[in-house]
Amino acid sequence: GYPCDWSSDVCSSDLYRMEVAYAGGDVARTRELIFTVIPDVPDTGFRPQSVFGAALASGDYNGMLAKRIGLKWNRCHCAIGDTQAGAVEPERGKFTWDGIERAVEHHRKYQIYGCHSINEGWKAKWLSKLWKEEPFEVYLDAYVNEYVKPLARKFKGKITCWEVTNEPYYQFKECPEKWVALMKATYEALKEIDPNCYVVGTCGPPGSMGYSWYRRTFALGSLKYQDAVSSHL
Repeated sequence: GYPCDWSSDVCSSDLYRMEVAYAGGDVARTRELIFTVIPDVPDTGFRPQSVFGAALASGDYNGMLAKRIGLKWNRCHCAIGDTQAGAVEPERGKFTWDGIERAVEHHRKYQIYGCHSINEGWKAKWLSKLWKEEPFEVYLDAYVNEYVKPLARKFKGKITCWEVTNEPYYQFKECPEKWVALMKATYEALKEIDPNCYVVGTCGPPGSMGYSWYRRTFALGSLKYQDAVSSHL
């Protein structure tokens, strides 16, 4: 092929579509290019109160793009900074902090407020085994004292927002009272270590499993152990 230099004076913020046609001998082609011009966004620094956030991927490109369009917080579940049990403690008593340290630095660099997940997840087989084979009290003790507290102590002052569980009606479908007990124990542990931290709960579509599941947890007092409620709409 032959190189072709092209430039444009497009400067207004909008979404653009460009069609390019070219021919050579018996070959003719048409191609489409769609691109966006992003407006300038003032640098407003950290703004945890902003309503504009997302679940963000890692890497400088994503960090620069997030900052460029004004994203101010990251929901870390399934994103950079995911602190689910299997990500930080894949084996019982063996912690891996490097990925979380990098996420904390990434958030600082791009002025993003991280809301980090506290969740059994799907990687911590040791914790899942306790859930399936041991009394709930044994599971809860390990969850709080062997996972939540070491995590909170390690990142005190670096992580100040925690989202406890994700869509809990799956794991706790038949036993919402156990989820409320877990919320209470986790909330109290987090506040004991860092009284100024922010604890988010509920974490799911209100209508999932029917509205009755969440209403049962509210009746059991779950809202007392959440500084804010997250809802998947």
